[in-house]
Amino acid sequence: MNICGRMFLALSLFFAVVLALYSRAEAFPIVKKECKTDPVDCARRGKLAAISIYGSIGQEDSAIFIDIDNAIPPDQPFPKVFLNSEGGTIYDAQVIGRILRKRGATVESGSPYLYANIVECSSACVRVAAGATTRLLNHIGLHRSYVSHYDDTTKWTDVDVKDDELEEGLGYFDEMGINPEIKEIIRSTPSDTITNIYFDPKIDFQNQQITRLGFHMENRLAPSAIGNPSDEDREAAANDRYWQAMFYGSNRAIAEYVTEVLKSKIDKTPDYESANAALQIGADRDDPWSLHNLAHHLLYGKGAKKDLKKSTEYYLRAARLGFASSQNNVGWAYYMGTGIKRSIPDAVFWITRAADQGEAFAYGSLCEMYDAGDVFQPNKVEAYKWCRLAVDKLPKGHTRDSDANILAKYRKKMTLSELNQGETLVRNWKPLVDGGPQMSDTDDG
Repeated sequence: MNICGRMFLALSLFFAVVLALYSRAEAFPIVKKECKTDPVDCARRGKLAAISIYGSIGQEDSAIFIDIDNAIPPDQPFPKVFLNSEGGTIYDAQVIGRILRKRGATVESGSPYLYANIVECSSACVRVAAGATTRLLNHIGLHRSYVSHYDDTTKWTDVDVKDDELEEGLGYFDEMGINPEIKEIIRSTPSDTITNIYFDPKIDFQNQQITRLGFHMENRLAPSAIGNPSDEDREAAANDRYWQAMFYGSNRAIAEYVTEVLKSKIDKTPDYESANAALQIGADRDDPWSLHNLAHHLLYGKGAKKDLKKSTEYYLRAARLGFASSQNNVGWAYYMGTGIKRSIPDAVFWITRAADQGEAFAYGSLCEMYDAGDVFQPNKVEAYKWCRLAVDKLPKGHTRDSDANILAKYRKKMTLSELNQGETLVRNWKPLVDGGPQMSDTDDG
């Protein structure tokens, strides 16, 4: 049993699932300070005059807009929506866009709450804007849609959507009555580039492409920065949006930023130092996801000097906040005596808490602990249950392979009656609570 077999990273394979960890008060949409704690209640009381979509658009954004839509009576005005976004998921952008169309809403470039030198509305953001009935954008950026695929949590590849899927998605612009010229621009712009269209106050209003497409509908400049920045400037601006949102209080911004900087592509290696700086912001305000992932990086010296004691402290803090992945990892630290004094009672306490939340790696921890014979009384049936659950639920990787070998060993030495008992326990097992996203099996060695 080596420690690298049990300490795992909580970067979800499906990032949208990770976002579900954060309460809606912590979403990326930015509102005035008085409404920050509960923007939906603010909207219900008629106090929410504006809302900024800031950064990458995802499920949390659409969820907030659904709640705000439900909170505001149909005869009351909808908040003005300010946009500064590099894109996001098309589905969520179109959910927001349809709400804006139903409510006769207005969109503008920029934000009254956070200043930015460069303001954009690219990719999926344009679909949000298309839903509004009044649009005053200084920029739109268009390209073909793509899907990000992964080999593991950090190795990502972007793949263009198929032509029939692209055309189905472009039908949204017809639904919103947008000039069909926009569809041709999107078709002809590869997904790894972008066609940037700006409003220029020095040129006749009616003769500009952004006006013709319907995204700058008044002969005035939106209250935001203008210009034609370089790709490097736009990338730096997107990075700055993350940091502003993090300091504003968005834990989701931390999660998105960390996931982004740890992506590994052909021309990009993971940036653990930047990830750790963001995770420290979240850790300082007791965000369990940040605590867990910072603990992982400190445990293996990723972007920071290896610090087993501090790693275990962070795991313990997240465990006490109910984060199942950290409960397993701190339990294993107690079991191995890693960064903390060895304590079998504490190990069992935390690992079983994680198992109660359905954490697959906790199943594997119990499998190995039963097999080691230094914690529990010998019980082949109970050991079989945990090993079988681990093999069924764990992602592919060295940990699952190890637990599969233990399971095979038990199968050889158990009677048919014992195997049937074990299978019955597996079928009847139900976690007490849903612990949310599971850890991934990374090469920690």
